[in-house]
Amino acid sequence: MAKAKTKKSKKGLSKPALVIIGTLLTIAITIIAVALYVFIYSYSYIHGDLKIDLKEYRYSQNQTSFVYAYDSNGDPVEVTRLFGTINRVWVDIEDTNPYIAKCYVGLEDKRFYEHEGVDWTRTIAAVVKYGGKQGGSTLTQQLIKNLTEEDEVTYVRKYKEILNALNLERYYSKEDIIEAYLNTVYLSHGCYGVKTAAETYFGKEIADCNLAESAALAAITQFPSKYDPILNPENNKKRRNYCLKLMLEQDLITKKEYNEAVKYEIKFQLNQQTNEDANVVYSYYTDAVINQVEQDLMSKYGYTAKTASNKINYGGLRIYSAVDLDIQSAMDSVYETREYVADDSVQSSMTIMDYDGRVVGIEGGIGEKTGRRELNRATDSPRQPGSTIKPISVYGPAIDTGATYWSKMYANSASMTINGQAWPKNQGGYGGGNYVTVQYGLAQSYNTISARVLSDLGLNTSYTYLKDKFCLKHLDPGDESYSPLATGSMTHGATSLEMAAAFQTFGNGGVYHQPYFYYKVEDASGNVILDKADYDNHQAIEESSAEIMNRLLRTVMSMGTGTPYNVEGQTTFGKTGTTDNDNDRWFVGGTPYYVAAVWYGYDIPREIYNVWNNPAGNLFKAVMDKVHSGLDSKEFPEAESGVTEGYYCTNSGMLASNGCSSDLGYYKSDDMPSYCSGHYYDGGGGDSGGDYSGNGGGDSTSGQSGGGGETTASGGGGEQTQPEEPQENQPDTE
Repeated sequence: MAKAKTKKSKKGLSKPALVIIGTLLTIAITIIAVALYVFIYSYSYIHGDLKIDLKEYRYSQNQTSFVYAYDSNGDPVEVTRLFGTINRVWVDIEDTNPYIAKCYVGLEDKRFYEHEGVDWTRTIAAVVKYGGKQGGSTLTQQLIKNLTEEDEVTYVRKYKEILNALNLERYYSKEDIIEAYLNTVYLSHGCYGVKTAAETYFGKEIADCNLAESAALAAITQFPSKYDPILNPENNKKRRNYCLKLMLEQDLITKKEYNEAVKYEIKFQLNQQTNEDANVVYSYYTDAVINQVEQDLMSKYGYTAKTASNKINYGGLRIYSAVDLDIQSAMDSVYETREYVADDSVQSSMTIMDYDGRVVGIEGGIGEKTGRRELNRATDSPRQPGSTIKPISVYGPAIDTGATYWSKMYANSASMTINGQAWPKNQGGYGGGNYVTVQYGLAQSYNTISARVLSDLGLNTSYTYLKDKFCLKHLDPGDESYSPLATGSMTHGATSLEMAAAFQTFGNGGVYHQPYFYYKVEDASGNVILDKADYDNHQAIEESSAEIMNRLLRTVMSMGTGTPYNVEGQTTFGKTGTTDNDNDRWFVGGTPYYVAAVWYGYDIPREIYNVWNNPAGNLFKAVMDKVHSGLDSKEFPEAESGVTEGYYCTNSGMLASNGCSSDLGYYKSDDMPSYCSGHYYDGGGGDSGGDYSGNGGGDSTSGQSGGGGETTASGGGGEQTQPEEPQENQPDTE
């Protein structure tokens, strides 16, 4: 019987060895897979679409913004630069000089024109020496870092930098890359780019810099604080000479050029006009421009305040301001001294506009301005306007709606009682109860007359005109009351900017133009992103109403409280204002050229003393006389239609008949008063006052009524119905 063959066991690897082999194979496959993935990803990234668009960075990176003004020839001139902590202005490579690019190539990247974005020789050396975390960067790689602002020391960041550099060089020429680099490199003192650095350190254009100066700029780059030519001039000198030595070795310059540059004594300076510094001061006008542009960017584009501010400071904007340099200079010559003020702590603001909404000059305070974005009292500090409110809260709306007219008669007496006391009273008392015209009451700033006209007009109508027609921004619901509207004792008040804008309607046919501080704003590409044409313009009051108000306000200057403040050689309209306890003084007025508003007082309200006349009026005249010096005298434009001049009876206020003592007035053609029939005032249908018989010979300009006594009747002889009372203890103001 044959024996069965036994199966021979195979000799093989042990189980642990198989595990190791399997692990190594897995690792090898993983490495190959990862390497293949990295290779494919890197290849596709490098050869794919452009990852960093230099044109986009040119127009969207942090760049200095400029504010311009137009000179007397209509040419734009630079007023200031807005660069926050970064000062950068792009310059094309052809507008530099023959040396600056060579300096950077010689010092930072001698194989720049040979490699394709990465100098592999330097990179491998850097890996060996520094573990690949620093060193070996080409100008292209440094540009990537400048543009992306990614500078963390990691392998991943370095890998991405290499890929971006290789990708960038596929799409841009060496000239494009070196140009972008020269405009993004940081050179200390807030300077980004060689243009602003040349202006800051040498006070000249980069195109005018010689070889030594160009090398000095290149020397700063590696370590800006260490090689800062102002802070560490010796360090800078050593490194710029090293730069010149490398350039000579690389045949980028001749031996003669090298010797001349090494011997050249550079005169450094720190040009504060172009250098960001804590001492840079913007004018009040520039502050106002910045604020308005910021608000408009937020409104039009939905920016946050921070985004809008960054856009202004770092967006490379070109802002064409509306300032008139000559007018602003005239204002500065008065406001930077204290010749017209009572003491060192008193303050004032002033706004001057033309009749199309252009703010030609502004002052936010008395004395030398010491900072930027300080309190601008002209735009940001509302104060009670006193009687300057009356033309826009009472008389203008009442003329416009037909509630009153030039010669309408009102009793010069209190029209209501408050807590048992008669209200209102004038600055000199309650008035004698005689009847005076609207014209005379306005010229003399009688509170008694403005309160009675307001009663005819209505509180809501008055408040609506202020809010919607004249666009006061600081109104409070509590201001819809007698004392605020009739005498100006408002909760917050108004700024000189708001008052000038409201009063412009009395010199331009009744049109309200939103005040503007700039004509247009361009982005870094030259596209207009904001335009003053987008601003609100509307007919606030009828053209005929505007002319009548203009003529009424001229009588303030000819026979009323404004007589000392007429602008020399010019027809002037105006209105004075004084608040309770003499805490604020105002003057608002205009000529056929400009309208201006002046506030005078203390930042923390207190009594104004030791002054002559109205100090706001004194400032108005001092500035406006300078502004109008040399200008031809001219007249205000008249309404094309709708205004009729006529003589009125000075006793009744009606159109004069034969035998009436008369004076000239101006009326809306479709709302003329009737003719006088007996030289007496007949009440006029709801006016404050009753029948009385005059003795003749009375003249409204004298404030006399021809023998009438105090009356309290309203239109038909009964006791006046009391209108809604103002808030308790509200003051009387002039």
